[in-house]
Amino acid sequence: MTIAAGFVCRDGILLCADSQYTGGWEKTFREKVFARPLGAVMLSFALAGDENFGRTVIDECCLSVSTIPRTEQTIWNVRKSIRRTLKQELKDCPADIEKPQFLIAITTLNESILFSTREHAMPRVQDYEFLGTGGYIGKHLMQPFGPFWMRSIGLEEALLMGLNVLTAAKRTDLYCGGGSQFLAVRASTRGFSGMEIGGPSSIQLPDSQMAQYESLASALLMFMGNLTMADEQFQQQLIGFCAEVTKLREQMREPGSHYRALAEVVRQVGKEHLESTTPDPSGQPPSQASPGGSDES
Repeated sequence: MTIAAGFVCRDGILLCADSQYTGGWEKTFREKVFARPLGAVMLSFALAGDENFGRTVIDECCLSVSTIPRTEQTIWNVRKSIRRTLKQELKDCPADIEKPQFLIAITTLNESILFSTREHAMPRVQDYEFLGTGGYIGKHLMQPFGPFWMRSIGLEEALLMGLNVLTAAKRTDLYCGGGSQFLAVRASTRGFSGMEIGGPSSIQLPDSQMAQYESLASALLMFMGNLTMADEQFQQQLIGFCAEVTKLREQMREPGSHYRALAEVVRQVGKEHLESTTPDPSGQPPSQASPGGSDES
């Protein structure tokens, strides 16, 4: 399968995924995050599971939502439509493939809400969620961060957390690999926006920075556990750790660095003044950036 991650931030929603599809004896690398503006809403997906069947389900969900009159395209009406589509489509899923699972952000002009799916169940995500074979790694890494802390972070902070989770999953899980992909979405008073970052084989350079930080933290942990080490020696190791982390942060902040470019793109989604504030009525997926009830089963 894969790893798909979603973070609910104070200024939007961040979806993340690796790019590896594994089938038979081959590995291929393609997109797993998608944005679809549809009238008064934008649907954003992160896919885990079979690619062909998953993309088909996404297309059917978008088709179903596009039939809802624009004035009735509330988040909960859209969710109801998607659930009906999932129920219908997934029952036809062949037994020999991994049933697709999705993280779905539904964004209107006023708000953006994240949902996760399993079969046709579609609960709301309050802070973060992880799907796929690498999902357990994300849940382990995020365990120290409680809901209150998560509600205080922005898209830019979530970007680093997502990158850390994806790097760990790609290093640990056989079915996760390739580049890291991100999709940041936000509703604002002037419209909604979504920006896809990274193609199938891109954004691998910051992975090494995450690995470097983990190596530094692991070394510090070993020093901390050495009870025979003198306090003065440990303080020197702690000073060295701080110096190395500061150097790493400086590399990430350098003009032209790959991570800085990522952060700046994510920051654009958080801005109030968008280049275009009218959703695309055609319902066609964006290439890079797109402008931007009751609950019944």
